[in-house]
Amino acid sequence: MARRNRKEIYSPDVSATFHCVNRCIRQALLFGFDPVTQIDNSHRKLWFQSRLAVLSSAMGIDLLGFCVMSNHIHVILRTQPELAREWSPQEVVRRWLILFPPRPKVRKSTAHLSAEARLALAYSHAEAELLQDPQEVEELRTRLTSPSWFMKLLTEPMARIANKEDGKKGRFWEGRFKMHPLLDELAVLGCLMYVDLNPIRAGVADGIATSRHTSLFLRLQATVLQLFDTLTPEQRAERGLDADILQEFTQQVAGTTGPPTADRGIVGSGDCTGSAATSPSETSAKRLRGILTALGDMEEGENRSSSQRNLTRQALDEASRQAAYSARATWLSPLQITEQSQQQQVPGVRATNKGCLELTLCQYMDLMEWTGRMLKPGKPGRILPGAPSILQQLNLSADGWLQFVQGHLRQPGELRRPLARPESLEAEAKRRGGQWLQGISLSRAIFGAPEPTAKATGAAATEPTADSVPNPG
Repeated sequence: MARRNRKEIYSPDVSATFHCVNRCIRQALLFGFDPVTQIDNSHRKLWFQSRLAVLSSAMGIDLLGFCVMSNHIHVILRTQPELAREWSPQEVVRRWLILFPPRPKVRKSTAHLSAEARLALAYSHAEAELLQDPQEVEELRTRLTSPSWFMKLLTEPMARIANKEDGKKGRFWEGRFKMHPLLDELAVLGCLMYVDLNPIRAGVADGIATSRHTSLFLRLQATVLQLFDTLTPEQRAERGLDADILQEFTQQVAGTTGPPTADRGIVGSGDCTGSAATSPSETSAKRLRGILTALGDMEEGENRSSSQRNLTRQALDEASRQAAYSARATWLSPLQITEQSQQQQVPGVRATNKGCLELTLCQYMDLMEWTGRMLKPGKPGRILPGAPSILQQLNLSADGWLQFVQGHLRQPGELRRPLARPESLEAEAKRRGGQWLQGISLSRAIFGAPEPTAKATGAAATEPTADSVPNPG
């Protein structure tokens, strides 16, 4: 069956959320350590994060989550066309030139100028040229909120610089990226959980604090930086927070970890011939684990009293909320949807202050840790004691939640199309001019919604039930 045209899924005039995925060609480990060739390309994961930071600061798109694996990438994007419509033509051109900076030319008339002066002159000429064509400015406005352009500007530079580093030519990515809409908040929660769990499910991380190169890991780093500012020097020493950690985490949160750029070439590539040395990201994971343990991490703080754990959880949640709007705000969207987001000034590193979920950081970590324990190979979802209380607020059983997260895979390695509540899927099918979408039967089974009869729907097509969906393992 041919895939749907992307224009049927994406409307440039309506805000929507999408899960985008792309894989390296032949699923080669071009972002990680290859045991066959003994080449370690793990430094490219930090390049990827730095590129995300640039795109988030320039485009009218919120970045809700991401994950960089050794052979594929995940990003969760939310378009903001209403925001882009408020930009002046000068603002549109300014943002576009961040993504496509002009190259100053050395001529006789500018030979006496410094490099900075020639660059400023080139920007001035490029801006004036673009502003002369109003139609071109409107086209750029549309591109700055397009998920397709976001993925193009993310993957193409990575492929070009990585090929230059390897001395190779040809394809770097398997093909065109895949994009699936997330139709409601529950779909966003399930997909974000699925994305953040990738390193744990793949066996490259053994817990939340070591799940590197994910949106949750970056949010935890920003939270630790916020705690650093609120604690006294004695309290910092007790919790293992020193100046080295501050500098290291600040660089990764800000996205300034030596990415490749057009004017600097390849920076910070490190040793690509082996994996014996500990990478900066591995050091970050070890330090973050120690800090969370000292703060009373959910996994290792069971011996603390209930009041101590609650106090620590409140401190973490408050630090997470403050970090989203502080001077060191991460380029990711805030995790929690709060009323104060509308009152805070939007940092220049992202498009808006709109949050992702109606959950606090600790609630999200509780649910993620429990989900990661339950989703084990060969272990079916079932109602188990100890399920997070947040599932009751979502009106979901433990078994239903596990099926929902697993439902993002149609079969191992193959992503399912939209997965959300039944009413959201039915509305999306109607918007597309149909009566059925892949995933509707599974969603109805999870939420206990009745299947409509063929006579009522006028459709004879059927979909595999939840029991026939293979366990992705």
